[in-house]
Amino acid sequence: MMPQLSGPEFHGALLRSVPAQAARLVFIAGGAFSAGTAEGLARAGVPVLEKPFEVDAVRAIVRALVRSGS
Repeated sequence: MMPQLSGPEFHGALLRSVPAQAARLVFIAGGAFSAGTAEGLARAGVPVLEKPFEVDAVRAIVRALVRSGS
């Protein structure tokens, strides 16, 4: 958990300030978040890694981001 912003709020701020970097964002979720946060993560359209995650899942996301040019 971030003390000042939720993940979706951070993503929105990044979109406004450095939009090219917003596409490179990957959320890491521990599973304890509100329905509003879950909806915000879905709307952001960026990958979400659920804890605990496997190294292969991280590799797959990084490969996909590199392939997409993000």
